[in-house]
Amino acid sequence: MANMRTSLVIEGMMCMKSCGTTVQNALKGVPGVIDVQVIYPPGNAIVTHTSAASATDLIDAVEIVGFGAELEGGGSPDGGVELMETGGDYVVLDVEGMMCQKSCGTTVHNVLMSVDGVTKTVVSFPHKSAHVWGSASVAELIDAVEMVGFDAAHHTATPLPPVPSVDPPPKPKPKPKPKVQPAAQKSTTTTSTGPTGVATLSISGMSCASCVRNIEKNVVGQKGVVGMRVALLAEKAEVTLDMSTGVTEEEVVGMITELGYGAKVLQRVADSSGSNKGGQVVNLEVLGMSCASCVGKVEKGLRKLGPEVTSASVNLTTSRAKIVLEEGSTIGARDLVECVKSMNYEVTVVNDDSMPDPDSIEKASMHEVDKWRRLLTLSLLFTVPVVLIHWFGMGGHAGHFFDTPLGCHKTLNLREVLMVVLVTPVQFWVGGHFYRTAYMGARHGNLGMDALIVLGTTAAYAYSMAALFIACADPRHEPHVFFETSAMLITFVSLGKLLESVAKGKTSSALTMLMRLQPQTALLLKPTTSNAYAAAAAAIEGATDAAAKRDAVSDGVGASDGRGRTGSGVAAGPILDLNGFEESEIAIGLVQVGDLVRVLPGARMPADGDIVSGSSYVDESMITGEPLPVPKSTGDAVFGSTINQNGAIVVRAKAVGSDSALSQIVKLVEEAQMTKAPIQDFADRIAGIFTPVVITLASLTFIMWFGLAEAFMLP
Repeated sequence: MANMRTSLVIEGMMCMKSCGTTVQNALKGVPGVIDVQVIYPPGNAIVTHTSAASATDLIDAVEIVGFGAELEGGGSPDGGVELMETGGDYVVLDVEGMMCQKSCGTTVHNVLMSVDGVTKTVVSFPHKSAHVWGSASVAELIDAVEMVGFDAAHHTATPLPPVPSVDPPPKPKPKPKPKVQPAAQKSTTTTSTGPTGVATLSISGMSCASCVRNIEKNVVGQKGVVGMRVALLAEKAEVTLDMSTGVTEEEVVGMITELGYGAKVLQRVADSSGSNKGGQVVNLEVLGMSCASCVGKVEKGLRKLGPEVTSASVNLTTSRAKIVLEEGSTIGARDLVECVKSMNYEVTVVNDDSMPDPDSIEKASMHEVDKWRRLLTLSLLFTVPVVLIHWFGMGGHAGHFFDTPLGCHKTLNLREVLMVVLVTPVQFWVGGHFYRTAYMGARHGNLGMDALIVLGTTAAYAYSMAALFIACADPRHEPHVFFETSAMLITFVSLGKLLESVAKGKTSSALTMLMRLQPQTALLLKPTTSNAYAAAAAAIEGATDAAAKRDAVSDGVGASDGRGRTGSGVAAGPILDLNGFEESEIAIGLVQVGDLVRVLPGARMPADGDIVSGSSYVDESMITGEPLPVPKSTGDAVFGSTINQNGAIVVRAKAVGSDSALSQIVKLVEEAQMTKAPIQDFADRIAGIFTPVVITLASLTFIMWFGLAEAFMLP
């Protein structure tokens, strides 16, 4: 039985000692596995095994221990790419102009697979070749390659270049892992037969778990809403929408507003199925279009960028353009922007939702804190005098002063009048928030904590006012008032609301600090001459070779520092000659995978990538917590938003936007805030019935004591 070697890309590893050992042990436990080599960085696993162990078995073993895994080159686990045994005649093409395997190789592979009659294609960047199986003619294959900007010729010399062991087709969209939800949370989802999308909303005005339950109960099940998760402390909600119903985020905001809460859209829906499946969606705002001819011009120009542009639609009324790109496309937002600008239109990217805006999060938090600080201050200004009158105005000279009769058969004195004047603003001005929220909740059958506050304070205030009116009408009754109870309750609750809003602000402060680490601009290097293109290709290939050598060292060939260096300090890397390169400063949202960016000393890395020129020390404490700068040279991986210390380097971007490590960390924190533990969801359900139970018990108590009093049976 022949042995096979499978190369896996492992996602989520942060170190070799712990993460690498875990992955290695998991793979060794698969029946049929002979040997496992785990390499970090960059995060690969090379497995030698028999046919008893399939690629699916290996991937499952890695995912069970909490890491992501896929075949290197993006092949299908069921496609048998571990061992190349494809038979039949094939054509070999010499392909010139490729600068890398991931981007250029994928482009050539895609265009060759689109030719009629082609059954399989293997593209090799190191050998500058393409092996094609099928019935297509050589002329058709050469024309297809030349259409995407590369030179191709039929390879007729001997020996033929070797067939690579792994296909590099574009990476398939990873299969979504089913989310395990407690049974109690299943009530906030419904089934959907159409394409779905997830929108993120900001919700204000929630005071307790009962509010969360109220929103989820009344919104889920409405037109187009198939699921919802609400986070009380984060004041956010993730809403799953059925896109086939045509429901919009604004309609969901209206549903929440009708319940008495404030809501606004933070992130709009990105379709998770349908025509956009497996692709990237870029939305642009195009200004300067005046007629339908302009719309057609823009759409036609965008489609001409290449077959990777799946669709391009422009709306003249909203001045928006929606472009759908293939998964793994080499075309990015910058290419689209430059294309539209070349037509003399103003254009901006409007869908950079890789991370929420930290300014808007901080502004919303400060607004909530300022609101309750004002209400608490106002409440204290009126409540403190009420308490002083109640405590110190009952005897002595002060008592005589406050007992001064003012009318109503001398039963109404100065004390009661002052309390009415001071407590009324607290009850209806400061407490107005509780009245509004309780009313909106009652309209939809929900009685939360605000309803209890309103009932308690209103009972004390209304009873006191009734006692005063009865005393004025009948001098035989001496009024017993409880105005101070109403004012003190509202004041204490307002204090609690202020402390709660401060706590909410602190929960998001760490998140906003993370998001502010991302740089706003990057220095893009674009080769403008053939020599510059050649230099860039050589630098990329040299960085790949350097990384491979370090991986071999870290795999046991000689002592190293854990990063593949046998010496101390930072190894001097080759310097890329920047003659023939055009340097320009661009917005961070326009950086694309494969771009060469220059990082100056003291600047933050604009994207995750590999160093292709230069050497430096990099502060990675925000990612790893390591206090000392890490030496980096050609071939080493760097993370976006980490700080370059003392040397100018050139980095080739590998992960940008929502794919960067920083964005993934932010998403994990947000996901943690949105996720409910089973006990928390149980508490939410209890809170939903807490107020009705309390009101029922209070009513039964009143009826019992009233009946005893009427029957003269009081104990």
